[in-house]
Amino acid sequence: MKLFVLWVILTGMALINSSGYSSSESRALWIAQEAEKAGFHSTSAPYFEFQSATGKWFCCSENKAIFALSSSAGAHKPGTEIGIHLYSYGEELKVNRDIVFKLTERNADSSYKQTLDITTLHYTTTASHPAGYSITLPAQEGSQYFLSAEVMNGNGVEDTLLTSIEVPIQSVTASMHTQQPLYEGNERVILVVENQGPTAIEFGLLYTLETLSEGEWTEVKAKGIIIFPMIGIGLKSGTWEQKTQWDELAPGHYRFVKEISAEGTDIKQRLYAEFDVAN
Repeated sequence: MKLFVLWVILTGMALINSSGYSSSESRALWIAQEAEKAGFHSTSAPYFEFQSATGKWFCCSENKAIFALSSSAGAHKPGTEIGIHLYSYGEELKVNRDIVFKLTERNADSSYKQTLDITTLHYTTTASHPAGYSITLPAQEGSQYFLSAEVMNGNGVEDTLLTSIEVPIQSVTASMHTQQPLYEGNERVILVVENQGPTAIEFGLLYTLETLSEGEWTEVKAKGIIIFPMIGIGLKSGTWEQKTQWDELAPGHYRFVKEISAEGTDIKQRLYAEFDVAN
């Protein structure tokens, strides 16, 4: 069974925008070509009550009648509008098919729980209904959904597009501390980020260092250049460690500061890790 990986589409669109593609046709064609070259256009996956993808209508088939230009996937906030937007590249083609769009709620193991919406649109040609399908997610937190589109020929399904949607709980319990409370001036401090859930957090390698002087925290400027690679870290639960690049600190009380966020929420927090440098 095959499932189109929409991560390729969403990532590809970001790359395309920075590459200067101006037309929807070139964007769609570029995404399809890059997906096929990278080998990301399909993968084995359970389809549960849905028929598996055939590639006849969506994405990388020889027919290329309808192309899924973009589809919502991944983590979203409660009450967010999501959808599937269809587009055809190349000449306008006759379709004469119904496309059934569904939003279904899933259990923790992704099995079927209930159907929240079914909408059927009839496509006479590939230029029909260019806006596609959209719906607002329920306000419920900690939920999982499937967003799907099925191309129908009578009572039979000719192709399926399926993505997974998560609405995380809108809270996190995260903290940061140093591996030990006291360091020598020439020791490298090790930071420990801990996430106790219930929602995954995201952060980078960037941090700042502050020192406590006369009751106020002030930033410590590095003596040289410190380079932070642009790497994103995702931590669903547990701990993650980072060796800092500061050494030769004068005796005193310090803290490292790191910013975190949580995908599918408005959460943005600063974490602090205090420590002392011995005399």
